[in-house]
Amino acid sequence: MEFSSTSEGHQISTGAAVTWLLIVALTVGYGIGGYGLIEVDEGRNAEVAREIAATNNYVLPHLNGLPYLDKPILYFAAVAASIEVFGVNEFAARLASLLFGLATATLTGWFAYRFWGRDAAVVAATATATAPLALGLSRTVIMDTMLSFFMVLALVCFFFAVEDRASSPSEAPTLRSWDVWTFIAWVAMGLGVLTKGPVAVAVPLLVAAPYAFRRRASLAVWHPLAPVLMFAVVLPWVWAVSREIPNYLHYVVV
Repeated sequence: MEFSSTSEGHQISTGAAVTWLLIVALTVGYGIGGYGLIEVDEGRNAEVAREIAATNNYVLPHLNGLPYLDKPILYFAAVAASIEVFGVNEFAARLASLLFGLATATLTGWFAYRFWGRDAAVVAATATATAPLALGLSRTVIMDTMLSFFMVLALVCFFFAVEDRASSPSEAPTLRSWDVWTFIAWVAMGLGVLTKGPVAVAVPLLVAAPYAFRRRASLAVWHPLAPVLMFAVVLPWVWAVSREIPNYLHYVVV
């Protein structure tokens, strides 16, 4: 992979970059516990998480004591864990969204740093954290920042897998670096499915598959073992829920 980078002599210092990004992170998260739950989604999602924390049932979400099947478990479990640590309050309810929003910005900044240097990393991380929609979602009890993190992680890993495969198409059939990137990408999509459903698979593949085809490296996306890893992440939870709600898959799919 060959990408041009800015001259090191013209880049912002490490200390200044870290200081600036800390200011951005603190600004994004400032006051997240200082106002009440203001959306219908916030109230519902926070209550689902509160009931998980109260019952310690980290398998099947409940709302008002009834099974809540509209969304998977992972985001609610993260919020419930926060509530168990920090108590039943707005800060605890919004903390998971904030952390995953900042994690997505960090991942984007790291990707930019790999190819274009520190200046680009600071700009990329700042833009990702403070874009209006991303900023709003990071301060809302909703699973979109967690979903975004796993989809961005999958896309980054697919990119490295495709480029590594394209640069060494004739390697022996052993475990190669692009295999590892591909496996991580599919695991990330599996975690995304546990966050908000199949959209976590559809969106990254809509980008990665055509790109891999263009680079003549489709195996870097469609490694035969990679989907097995994704199902290994998703199916145990689906099986556990189906034991309690036998028609769960029918409800979700049909």
